[in-house]
Amino acid sequence: MKKIVGAVLVATMLTGAAMADIGFSYKSSNYFTSAGGNLNYDHAARKDCLAIKLSNQYGGVVLDVDVEESKLKQDEYYGWLNFSLPVGQLQVTAGVWNGRLVNRVLTDKGELDGNDFEKFKPGVVKGMSGADSDNLTEGKISVVAAYTLKDVLPGTLMAKLGLVKNTWNPDAAAATSTPTVAYDKVEDSDFIINAGFVGELMYEQADLVKAVVSYKTYQKGSNTVGVFISPLMFEKVSMMIGGTYAGYHHWDSTNESWNSIANEWGFDLRLRYKVTDAFSLNTMNNLSRRVSTTAGAHEVSLWNMLNGTFKMADNIKAGLTLNFFTDTMTTPETRTINLTISPSVAIQATEHLSVTTVLRVDWNNLNFAHWDTSVYNQLSGVKVPVIVKFSL
Repeated sequence: MKKIVGAVLVATMLTGAAMADIGFSYKSSNYFTSAGGNLNYDHAARKDCLAIKLSNQYGGVVLDVDVEESKLKQDEYYGWLNFSLPVGQLQVTAGVWNGRLVNRVLTDKGELDGNDFEKFKPGVVKGMSGADSDNLTEGKISVVAAYTLKDVLPGTLMAKLGLVKNTWNPDAAAATSTPTVAYDKVEDSDFIINAGFVGELMYEQADLVKAVVSYKTYQKGSNTVGVFISPLMFEKVSMMIGGTYAGYHHWDSTNESWNSIANEWGFDLRLRYKVTDAFSLNTMNNLSRRVSTTAGAHEVSLWNMLNGTFKMADNIKAGLTLNFFTDTMTTPETRTINLTISPSVAIQATEHLSVTTVLRVDWNNLNFAHWDTSVYNQLSGVKVPVIVKFSL
């Protein structure tokens, strides 16, 4: 896997000698916390991100480096090559990145943190294998081939197939030992590879629909399927409706056996409505049932986000976001309702420089029937993110 990734990256670097487009961005996320009526700078939470992109018609490379807690971290590094075929186009991408196709309805997100806008990705919220189901590669070392067909059909068809670094068959290590039950034995026909498999189909037709079907199996016996549809026929509406199903089959290395398959699912509904040229409303909603940490049990959660964004001037936007998250709904003893309120202002100071400021207020364990703040409705924190981005 690493040799394949290296070969693609070297090839894309060589094409970089004649790269036509160069992109550069620097993003600094700073956080202030409230204590005793004062705002204190949180040095540990600061995050700096530097991204460089080189590309032309033949391919490209991206290097994304983060600095967190004074430590350098390679966030994403990948390259791609484009091949023109007699019919259609082939693109091969290799490296470490997050690969998504779904319309997540992020027009008004800007540079806001996830906590202040998109708290969860599409899929099963906090799921074992169904979380972020559209993300084929999940920031792992991967090789993905994408075939795109245009002009032949009324719209655009894309098909992806790839390998993602993972331990596909963890019981292979038990082949020389004595399994606990007969069917756990590794047979000669068992496929042994240090990678999982992913695939995705996307069809998009202008002013009609965008549909995405994704499939991931990082480990033998675990499967995740996501189906997402975005109607495109409404001028003022951006929408995504989706569903995810995942079967989680866990390898117990202690007993050298597979646990029984546990199922989880999630439903997503996202919508942006452009009320006027200056004002828009957003909502994101997810209902999920995930595998519990308690054997054989499941937990249900509900996430709702409401946002209003107002364009005060050509270079100034103000927003207000409410994130409600209700967890472990089926277990009253442990049920929690958390609320995050995030008023924000984003200023495009120049063509290349933007500054976004947020006042993030968190309440934990909301209970509208009881107002005993020693137990319920606790103000858990006030934070002021200040995000500065410079890009070329």
